[in-house]
Amino acid sequence: MRGIKNEDAANPFKIDSGEYEEIIENMTENIGTLIESFLDKNDLDTDAIDAVISVGGGLNISEFKRKIEDLFQNNRKHFLPSIDGIAKGAAKLSGILAEEPAYQAA
Repeated sequence: MRGIKNEDAANPFKIDSGEYEEIIENMTENIGTLIESFLDKNDLDTDAIDAVISVGGGLNISEFKRKIEDLFQNNRKHFLPSIDGIAKGAAKLSGILAEEPAYQAA
């Protein structure tokens, strides 16, 4: 990894997207391996997945998004802003939990 040179005295921690992607290169290289390992451990393959809903700041990293698109080529993919994904997940979970006796009002 090359040294980061920042000549902006007002904001010494400012880096551009190329520098950022270089810093996190190991993570972006491993995302496919992590997903494949998860699928293997759960005895699944990508054909068993109906849709992929990705949320979080990682979606701003083009290499993460590209690796997910490559791995799940034949699946629907939804790349949501973080807050939308969290809200949709919470809504879905609340609907699931509403059906569970342990979570119903006494």
